[in-house]
Amino acid sequence: MDGWSKIKYSRGVTNIVSFGLKPAIVSQKILQCLRDREDDSGFVNFRHNKNLIPGDKVNIIEGFFAQNSGVIEKISGNDRVSVLLDLLDRQFRLTMSRDSVSLSV
Repeated sequence: MDGWSKIKYSRGVTNIVSFGLKPAIVSQKILQCLRDREDDSGFVNFRHNKNLIPGDKVNIIEGFFAQNSGVIEKISGNDRVSVLLDLLDRQFRLTMSRDSVSLSV
């Protein structure tokens, strides 16, 4: 990975995702999704979910349903979200704290 040191040692970069010696290729769709969620400083913070919108796919990171994923159905106020969760061939609606979910990319 010669020549990648400027990227690897840039602020905020932990490592370069690669397969063997070749860097991974990220689709334009994923890159555009990240760009759409940048703040004014150009950063995307997945833990603070200020930019959640209905239809976003999220991972549940806290509580009984942690490690499951769903889709944001509705945002209630500043700190609550309704998530549609497919589980056991049924769809469930859960209302939880915004901090209990993180964006799925």
